[in-house]
Amino acid sequence: MRRQLSETLQRSLLTEPPEPEDLQIAVRYRPASAEAQIGGDWYDAFLTESGDTTLVVGDVTGHDRNAAATMGQVRNVLRGVAQNVSASPARVLSALDRTLRSLEVDTLATAVLAQVHRDGQDQWSLEWSNAGHPPPLLLLPGGTAVLLQREPDLLLGLVPQTPRGDHQVELPAGATVLLFTDGLVERRGELLDEGLERVRSAGAALHGLDVEALCDALLERLGDDAQDDVALVALRVSVTAATASRGAVPELAYAESAALVLAPDPGAVREARQVVRRTCHAAGVDSDTCDSAVLLTSETVTNAFVHGRSEARLTVHANAGTVLVEVGDDNSRHPALVTQDAEALDGRGIALLEVLATAWGVREEPFGKVVWFEVGPG
Repeated sequence: MRRQLSETLQRSLLTEPPEPEDLQIAVRYRPASAEAQIGGDWYDAFLTESGDTTLVVGDVTGHDRNAAATMGQVRNVLRGVAQNVSASPARVLSALDRTLRSLEVDTLATAVLAQVHRDGQDQWSLEWSNAGHPPPLLLLPGGTAVLLQREPDLLLGLVPQTPRGDHQVELPAGATVLLFTDGLVERRGELLDEGLERVRSAGAALHGLDVEALCDALLERLGDDAQDDVALVALRVSVTAATASRGAVPELAYAESAALVLAPDPGAVREARQVVRRTCHAAGVDSDTCDSAVLLTSETVTNAFVHGRSEARLTVHANAGTVLVEVGDDNSRHPALVTQDAEALDGRGIALLEVLATAWGVREEPFGKVVWFEVGPG
């Protein structure tokens, strides 16, 4: 009976998220096993008087009724602090740490607190602070997945006066932010970096799902092997009519998809062509459309290496009639048509895109750009 009461208390604290305009939020909690239904993991999402959306995930040490009760205290104190202290995430976490000490809440906890700011009609940014917790994951519309790894600050409950830092990144339309506890990452006998890369790869593969389906798919793919509780928060910036432009990728359903990161070496362009061709064949794309997609991929990947001076992030989607290819690099400079340059995307590549692609564009991202093109019925 006491266990049942503890479980009921814990789940009563894990409330439904708000529904702010132009943002979609999904939350999930999964216990480690049927024998251990209570623990110290929590999530939260709420609006503040400033109009910002606050996201939190955290983990109080322990896996028993005491951990669940302490989690409830920490979560509620944090809500109160965030509502009454109009400040950055780092200052909110510092205020929380001092308040827990003054209330004699003797515990250690990790947490990430993030604030989503609306900087303009269609401009958003994410500001966050990390108290010893796994980093947030940023999924960009083209499928690029970036772990927002910064040097984490101390856990809560150690030194309340410790300095804490804020970090910020822009959120383009269609971007998704994932906050999660270490139950999604850690596996016995495995390095933490391996677990983080598994989460990053899964996020990249599932980026096209809506946030509710994304959370379910992540838990299905990664949560079954968890030895710890998992708390998860996903937020997506909506793509509104005002943001639809040449930089926006067409919204279509695709039967086959593939994604990989290509190192800048001579064999990578050949590998990119092979991936596109295999995806086309699996989707039943006709040979002419497939050949055009392969040629444009070769040009675009080559110029990601030459002009982006970085790895190339390739994503391919295909159905029987249409192929969509996206190539990301770390250079934010957009390609331009320069007729005398016959070898680069600045010349020949764009000319080919204009002739062979049904549609194409360039999308800016926080870590560079994505050149995308679609080949199919025009």
